Amino acid sequence: MSKFFCDSCCDIFDIVQKMDLNLIKIPYFVNGKLQEKEYGTDFDKNSFYNSMLKGANTSTSGLNPSEYIDIFEPVLESGEDILYISFSHDMSGTFAQMDTAISQLQKKYSDRKITVVNTRQMSIGAGVLVWLAALKHSQGVKDDEIIDYVMEVSKREQTYVTVDDLKYLKRGGRISGFTAFVGGVLNIKPILKMEDGKLIKMDKVKGRKASLKYLLNKLKDSDVDLSLPICIMSAQCDDDSNSIATEIKTSYPNAEIWQKSIGPVIGCHCGPGTLGIVFFLN
Repeated sequence: MSKFFCDSCCDIFDIVQKMDLNLIKIPYFVNGKLQEKEYGTDFDKNSFYNSMLKGANTSTSGLNPSEYIDIFEPVLESGEDILYISFSHDMSGTFAQMDTAISQLQKKYSDRKITVVNTRQMSIGAGVLVWLAALKHSQGVKDDEIIDYVMEVSKREQTYVTVDDLKYLKRGGRISGFTAFVGGVLNIKPILKMEDGKLIKMDKVKGRKASLKYLLNKLKDSDVDLSLPICIMSAQCDDDSNSIATEIKTSYPNAEIWQKSIGPVIGCHCGPGTLGIVFFLN
């Protein structure tokens, strides 16, 4: 049997604690100070996002190889394998450091397996896949079967996102300063989509209401698999999240709807007011 790992970019801290999953903590800082409480249900989203609104400098960093070795080696020493369902490798340089660590560990523990599954998703888009994989893992399903299942389901996953303020994308190098300035003046809201592990610009609309309507229309125009949850991820915009959930429930009364907060590791790059919808196609 393997040990099951996920990371703090999955934004399902309540499920992580309930299912007692092994959590890899991606470092995150506010005004240069490493934060310690963002990895559990004690995370104060209002305090965090309010600090961003007040101009706090937020950032993330990757783990180094020795830190990954400290996480993984005790499991291998105990004679167990590792199964890690991760967020998108295209969104962080930390995975290059992880690969270095795994290469070293595989030489030392050649009879053990370290399997990393790249969900090619972020936040709850990755989190729902972690949850599905963890359910099967808890039922004793073999790792190879779990991997095949996650890969099949992930191909049908759709993630659409809108941000409320372009300055956070500018800070992270996602857009130019000029684009952010013009977008702010004209009240332009980008529509982003997770595609091949990256968050790409799909469209743009004018105004917050139009951006939320766009996300809902993408859902309503799709052949949705209602055997899996429809997820709403939001960064300090609970009213919008609740409104979207009500609309979804009206259109899909039998749907299981998840409403999850975007944690700070992802949130410091997209900013308060970010909202996304995640669903699966048939």
